[in-house]
Parts: sequence; C-alpha cells; structure tokens
Amino acid sequence: MSKIEIEAKVRTSDGKIFTLSPSIVEQIGLLRKMQQNVEDDEDNIIPLDRISSKVFQLIIKWCNEGLDLKNVNRLTVVDLIAAADFLEIPSLVDKATIHIAALLSSY
Repeated sequence: MSKIEIEAKVRTSDGKIFTLSPSIVEQIGLLRKMQQNVEDDEDNIIPLDRISSKVFQLIIKWCNEGLDLKNVNRLTVVDLIAAADFLEIPSLVDKATIHIAALLSSY
C-alpha cells in the first residue's frame, strides 16, 4: 500500500469544508482508499453527508492527538461511533464503544 502524499478536502453535512493533511488522510480508512484512486485535484471535495462538522472536528482531534471522551456529550459520542465506523477508523470505534459501555454499566 502506497503512502498518501496529497491533501484531501471534505465537506460535512452542514456544508463546512475541511482540508486534511496527508497524515490525517492516512488514518481515515475510507479517505485513504479514495485518495489512492484520485489524482491531485483541488476541486475534488469529498462529501460526508452523514457527518456534522462538530463530529468531524472531534475525528480530526482524534487523528492529531487523541481525544478524551469524558468531556464529550453522550449523544455526540454515539454520533462519533457512527462516523468513525463509516470512515473506517476502528481504533476510535473501539475506544468510543468501550466508553459508552462503561457509562451504561454504571447505571
């Protein structure tokens, strides 16, 4: 598998456009697969119609430095799990799912 060397642009469900560094694209399975099949094209914006900018910002934070889910609203964590699953980020799906399970077991 070749290393991603170009940026990617994505548009979230609320219309916000993010320009992602190659290091972030490399961590997001869906985008990595898409970029391997695309030429470097500044007009190529990948629509993420199921993911809000709020959730996508958390995904970027996860990719850059990790994410403390204790400070994230429970419903947002559920949205984060769905987004991470769609984007193929298994480490985030696992961590967020364990977090929700821990919350539920405390009831």
